[in-house]
Amino acid sequence: MKRIFVFIIVAFSLVSLNAQNQLTKFNNTLKDLDQAVLDSAYEEYAKSNPEIADNPLIKSMFSKEHLKFKGLEIDGSLDEFYKNLKNEIPDLNGHVLDFGAILKGTFAGTRGCIITIYPNSDNNVRDVTIQFPASDNWGMIKDEYEELCSNMTLKYGEPMATSNDYLGPFKEGDGREIDGVLQGQIKLCQVFGLTNGYIQVCIITPTNYDTIFPETAREGKNVAVAINYHDYKNNIVDNRAKYDDL
Repeated sequence: MKRIFVFIIVAFSLVSLNAQNQLTKFNNTLKDLDQAVLDSAYEEYAKSNPEIADNPLIKSMFSKEHLKFKGLEIDGSLDEFYKNLKNEIPDLNGHVLDFGAILKGTFAGTRGCIITIYPNSDNNVRDVTIQFPASDNWGMIKDEYEELCSNMTLKYGEPMATSNDYLGPFKEGDGREIDGVLQGQIKLCQVFGLTNGYIQVCIITPTNYDTIFPETAREGKNVAVAINYHDYKNNIVDNRAKYDDL
């Protein structure tokens, strides 16, 4: 009976949620349920909706867990998440703001990474982005990108999507790769899909943080590697709110 009840509330939430606070209450309800019950409910849902049952976003609705970053679930308040993250990254420092947190510390063995924490409209953390130190050395940036992607593949399996685009007039090895990235004509990115979210590794035009961390200021043309950890459930809250406001 409990399995059927869970199936009903999940199906209802997926189809007809029309208010942000309803989704918040639904997510809170999940925390009180056993994962075995949710797994059985998913089986019932999959039988009734086979065409969308394998959608990662749908699957995440039947899970109590959130995507993890540094062993921490991407969930909870901004202040709480920052406090817990500080225990994982001892040299982390920066600013916790109303719209998020911008911090600097060591990640994946690299010092001086900029870590941005984004909360949703319920003030629960939804995304964590890491920008590695920017550089004008394309070979170094490309090697860093490929090493990170290789390690991600070892840990999470093959990426669910890959972009390796060199659009005209730029070509791989022509010495103008940085210009190509800055102009949006070279796009190198891999996306790793997990049950509760995805992790995206890309070479990007770096965001300038020198007003917050003056020591990160660089002259000339630079690019950087960035990783984004995106939690499905806590992003749904914002997507629902945006939909309702339209």
